[in-house]
Amino acid sequence: MNQVAIADDVGGTLEVDGREFIVTSHSIDGTFESCPRRFEFRHIYQQLPVNEIVGLAAEVGTALHEATQEWTKERDDDASDIALLKWWPWILEEKRRDAGLVDYKRTLENALMLLDRIRSDPFWDDWEVARLPNGEHAIELPWRINHTSLGSFPHPITGKAVFLATQGKIDWILRHRRERWRYMVCDLKTTILGEPAQQASFRFSGQAGQYGLVLSAAIGHDWQTKGMEVTYLVAEFGEYGEPEVRPMTHKLEPLEIWDAIESKNERLDRMIRMGNNGFWPRRSHGCAFYGTPCGFLDICHRRDPEFLDKWFRFDRPDEFKKESRIYEPYWILEA
Repeated sequence: MNQVAIADDVGGTLEVDGREFIVTSHSIDGTFESCPRRFEFRHIYQQLPVNEIVGLAAEVGTALHEATQEWTKERDDDASDIALLKWWPWILEEKRRDAGLVDYKRTLENALMLLDRIRSDPFWDDWEVARLPNGEHAIELPWRINHTSLGSFPHPITGKAVFLATQGKIDWILRHRRERWRYMVCDLKTTILGEPAQQASFRFSGQAGQYGLVLSAAIGHDWQTKGMEVTYLVAEFGEYGEPEVRPMTHKLEPLEIWDAIESKNERLDRMIRMGNNGFWPRRSHGCAFYGTPCGFLDICHRRDPEFLDKWFRFDRPDEFKKESRIYEPYWILEA
């Protein structure tokens, strides 16, 4: 038997007023769309193969997010450089190197150049970080939406009814320096994709609906009549150490935001339905997860509970370590 560790990626389980929630996120949605079976193992059973070496792109993106957000507070270049070094995934980078997995674009040297390019972009000449009613900077704002109206499904281990919740963070709420009535949601996206693929990837991001709901809760913005401005600050690890930064600003009409909300609800409905059916289908295009073999490749075809019990060794809690990455939200919405 392979040993596994319980993990929560960006999510986990949460109890609120006697109700149990499985907390998902935008990245977890991507796991579900890639392969519902992997979603089941990772986020319903909460299992993670200990030898799976993935996540460099996400961890490098986190480091650049933290560094850029530090810079936007006081425009301090040195402080943001230190933040990048603090958050850099040194251990994961070493493990990947030992396994022969080397990313020649997402290097520390290229990340430092990209950070400098982000800081010097003219975009920041027109926009500043907004302030929340309590005076704090509107930076990296966690939120959670409890989707109780969609119903629940029985957890395959405990049998308890579980609901779904969504959590995330808004990178920045920005305010125009001259047109003081204009606010914008800004989201940093790090990528190795070229410009045409960037437009296709971020123009209709599924996060727009959640941003609208949270912006309404944060500053009372009426997106249902006014729409919403969103900028995806796309930071590209370019070829030959030539990074590019492209602020892609879109004025989203109310119907576009509703479209994103309905798309999210449709995905959550499928999760609830699969949970109630007790069947999460495999999808072969998820077997090479982030370019490496999925850690569940050898067991995802097995449906017999006895085998899964032995594989996951639920009777041996000492074999597992449990982690949780559930944010303490500024705003909690019931949907």
